[in-house]
Amino acid sequence: EILRCLVGSEMCIRDRCSTYIHDLKPGSSYYVRIYSVDSSGKKKYSEPLEVVTEPEGKIENLKYEWKKSNSVKLSWDKVSGANVYKVRYYKDNDEYIKYTTKNSLTLKNLKKGEGYSTRVEPMRQSESGFHVESNNAGEGKIYIE
Repeated sequence: EILRCLVGSEMCIRDRCSTYIHDLKPGSSYYVRIYSVDSSGKKKYSEPLEVVTEPEGKIENLKYEWKKSNSVKLSWDKVSGANVYKVRYYKDNDEYIKYTTKNSLTLKNLKKGEGYSTRVEPMRQSESGFHVESNNAGEGKIYIE
């Protein structure tokens, strides 16, 4: 049974408790531990959990460099606090998603005679895979001749 939440704004419903931690820095990682208290007052701590916040800033200077007849290298300025970028490219109803830790990615095997829309989204990802995406994406269009 959860008796109380001790950090931030608390909300407890039955045996579930959630809390909000305020004033966190954008694009950062924080490590939290949760503990329970049994009826004798003994505390049992969880393993540290990495919590991430949304990166600060947006994708800027999105550029395209033709590599081969069906390959294009996308590059952009690094975003403060982002450690992963989600690159979406799509045409009609077909959507493709790739992830990169660098501020560039080469799209390969694109179909000739097709136009693609691109979208690059900065993200912050924890070691466990939990992530937060930013809506400050960079977008563009390419046409493969």
